Amino acid sequence: MVCALIGIEIAPDDISGVHMNYTDLVAILLTATSTIVTILGVFVAVLAIWGYSQFEKMTREASTRHLEKLLQSGKFRDEVDQTILNHVSSELAKETSPFRELLRQQVETMMLTDASRRQEGEAANAEIPFKD
Repeated sequence: MVCALIGIEIAPDDISGVHMNYTDLVAILLTATSTIVTILGVFVAVLAIWGYSQFEKMTREASTRHLEKLLQSGKFRDEVDQTILNHVSSELAKETSPFRELLRQQVETMMLTDASRRQEGEAANAEIPFKD
């Protein structure tokens, strides 16, 4: 069958000493069929992985566009703002909260930075002579 497809003619006289029965033919055909199915399976798997990555990319882009559209509208944005305020308020109400500690550190940093800036500003102003 394969020989007929590719144009090779094999006569029984050309094959000397080879005796093939139907079980050998069936084994060869099953091996060829399983090889073809395996190659097809690998091809389908590669397409599936590529398709999944494309699907994931398209889904991410669509959800990003949809969320941006929702955030542009006032109602959803107000709900998100209110949820954030509620969460921050509940975290600040706790005595031992990582958020509260972070906020304390930031406020201290701002106060020290502002104090050093004021000190630098006072030193710069002291060097300028005062004229009446």
